[in-house]
Amino acid sequence: MLNKSKILKIKNKVLKGKNCTLKKITSLNCNKNYISWMNDKRVNRYLESRFKNFNQKKLKKFVADSNKDYSTILYGIFHKNIHIGNIKISINWHHGYAILGYLVGNLNYQGKNIGSESIKICTNICFKFLKLRFCLASIYSNNFSSYKVLKKNKFRLIAKIRKRYRIKADTYVDELTYRLNSPNYKIR
Repeated sequence: MLNKSKILKIKNKVLKGKNCTLKKITSLNCNKNYISWMNDKRVNRYLESRFKNFNQKKLKKFVADSNKDYSTILYGIFHKNIHIGNIKISINWHHGYAILGYLVGNLNYQGKNIGSESIKICTNICFKFLKLRFCLASIYSNNFSSYKVLKKNKFRLIAKIRKRYRIKADTYVDELTYRLNSPNYKIR
């Protein structure tokens, strides 16, 4: 595991891509726009957080807890200084892998390659700086946008849990788990 000062340095990095910038979010970002995405059924329909009602206090606690945790890196996704989403790297230091979770919350920026670019930046962090073996991401099987984003980033389907998530009264969808190995990690 990296020492705490190196992890803190990575958490505080500002990472620039062509279409977006990733940077640490703070309580200042927990505003009405962020709250609105988290409570918008169109935005959160593929998130387990859709069962919660968010307010500023809850978001500030989530952000503060994430920023204190050395196994979590939470970046805001920004486009021209507008906070439009989040991406989280949950690290299992013992086993050497990360789980990615991501959301482009502002509907005006969905479908514009921002999610894909954010994942590419984060996998680079995971492999180049954190020296992890692989990254995982799980999605609802009817989340076609996430499927495209993961495929574009060369993630491979490794598992399917049939009918895991209820999306309507009697309708369930599968969970699909995807994996991307570090270029330096060879499965034997």
